[in-house]
Amino acid sequence: MVAWITFVVLVLSGVALSRIPRALLRRYRVSFAARHGVGVQLGLTVLATVTVSTMWATLLRPGISPIMEQVDAAVVILMLMALVYDLYVFSRSTAHDK
Repeated sequence: MVAWITFVVLVLSGVALSRIPRALLRRYRVSFAARHGVGVQLGLTVLATVTVSTMWATLLRPGISPIMEQVDAAVVILMLMALVYDLYVFSRSTAHDK
């Protein structure tokens, strides 16, 4: 059950991100490496890959590892919170630059 809720959270987050203006997302992507460095990008890629693979495993065989489902949900929610905060800080800093 937790794995499906996590999947729904990811889908709804994707819908929310699709509604953000393209110009803001383009500037955010360009500035991300300059603000955080390549190491953060690599770390986030590895974390996302591990999280998606474990989430996929828990979706295929639900209930086998309830702890892993909870860890997946926590990691997804924390990554989304970090994204929202970083996007907020970025949008506030670009608003002051104008």
